[in-house]
Amino acid sequence: ATDDGQTATELTLELKAPTTFSVFGLSEQIALGQRIDEFAVDIWKDGAWTTWAKGTAVGPHVLLRKEAVTTSKVRLRILKASACPCLCKLGLYLGA
Repeated sequence: ATDDGQTATELTLELKAPTTFSVFGLSEQIALGQRIDEFAVDIWKDGAWTTWAKGTAVGPHVLLRKEAVTTSKVRLRILKASACPCLCKLGLYLGA
């Protein structure tokens, strides 16, 4: 969660080793209501951030499926929220 009043933020995951994924999962603490309205997922590629996917409402759970990528860093950017974001789960998965 962010501080009250902070509705745009980012979270960077530095992975222990390069990781391949094709599905990004995100869940809000839904007991507090749906808060996130717009977000982006970036990957670290060739020494710079590249947007891998964008999404809107998260709610209890959202999955973004795209082409598989391998990276050592993933960044979640909350671009717009109606109240301070409160996440309860984030996952990287390799789907078929």
